[in-house]
Amino acid sequence: MKKRILIPLFLILSGFSLIADTYLYGEFIYNLNVDFRSDPFPGMTTDDFESKPGEEYEEEVIENLLEEARWVFSAMIYGLKITYTPSDISRSVEQFFEVELLAEIKRGDHRLVVYDTYLEDNLYHLFIRYSLDTYQNRRLE
Repeated sequence: MKKRILIPLFLILSGFSLIADTYLYGEFIYNLNVDFRSDPFPGMTTDDFESKPGEEYEEEVIENLLEEARWVFSAMIYGLKITYTPSDISRSVEQFFEVELLAEIKRGDHRLVVYDTYLEDNLYHLFIRYSLDTYQNRRLE
């Protein structure tokens, strides 16, 4: 009698593990004290700088961090091609360093999601997760 209960229970539990999604999680931080745009803060005072960013600026920060997360998660899943040539003055060879993604998550992928944010000490924190499909999960393993 016990065997009959254990076998269906095992099948049910193994089915849940196949259904469960696998995620990559990351915390991405943007320092609001440093602005990398080409036209930084025209006419802005120190008091304005210390305040919470406006909605338009916040969207730009989120887009930048999502792009960074897309790159990092792509590197974790698919890998990188790194090319490095050290400099050699005697042979007139300059140093060369290049990093390329082997494949990347498509821009705007609906599985890349911001699930939490907060602002502390002018650091904007975004918690981002990416839901892996079956192929990506196998690559990661």
